[in-house]
Amino acid sequence: MKPLSILIRGKGIPVVLIHGFPLSSQIWQNQESLSTQYTLITPELPGMGETPYEEPFSIESLADGLADALKSNGFERAIILGHSMGGYIALAFASKWPSMVAGLGLVASHPYADSSEAKSGRRQMIERIHKEKSFFVADVMTPKLFAPDTIKYNSKLVESVKVIMRQAKDQAVINCQEAMSARQDRSFNLVKIKVPVGLFYGKYDASINEQMQREIAAMNPNSSLTVLDNAGHMPMMEQPEAFNSALEHFLSQF
Repeated sequence: MKPLSILIRGKGIPVVLIHGFPLSSQIWQNQESLSTQYTLITPELPGMGETPYEEPFSIESLADGLADALKSNGFERAIILGHSMGGYIALAFASKWPSMVAGLGLVASHPYADSSEAKSGRRQMIERIHKEKSFFVADVMTPKLFAPDTIKYNSKLVESVKVIMRQAKDQAVINCQEAMSARQDRSFNLVKIKVPVGLFYGKYDASINEQMQREIAAMNPNSSLTVLDNAGHMPMMEQPEAFNSALEHFLSQF
């Protein structure tokens, strides 16, 4: 796979922020201030945002594409954070390229493989995309992404994320579903990680409940857990000030 497309800003310790499905690096716009203290690196996954979809990918090949992009730009080690599907890529990266990981962050993400129910849901989405394209995905995803108060009181944010989701190419959406369905459980990898691990969750995340959040935090003694009130699966956008404060606290140890 070709190196991932990445945007590099600022100077300092490299911090990589990997977006989730079916989004783009635009979800990190509220974290751009990090570039005043760190080298901020935001990958664009294939077929999302303005990047073309060129070839099939897996979670592992995306991790390899990120490693190639970093190395080709002279980065030998970085703090790697991923949101949702981006977290799956970050975990695969840490497993395949451990010497390149100075720290690991999971934002609304987890190390588990798909359940049979999740796999079934992905198959249904793929079948529907084949019939009617992927425009509907944004509407299906919205209730899963945001806290109830965000949907009720911040329609501007919700609509802006829908616009981002609708930029994703049909085949990229299908490939993401296939890649996530096929990914392996990374729990054992998370247990073994020796570098600091930052876990960032929204209190109202429909995908990762509080019990799961604390279970993940207990896997690694080097982990720190932040749960953000009034946020769902998009804490970096729903509660940017609180999220940035927690993220900067995590990064301050490097």
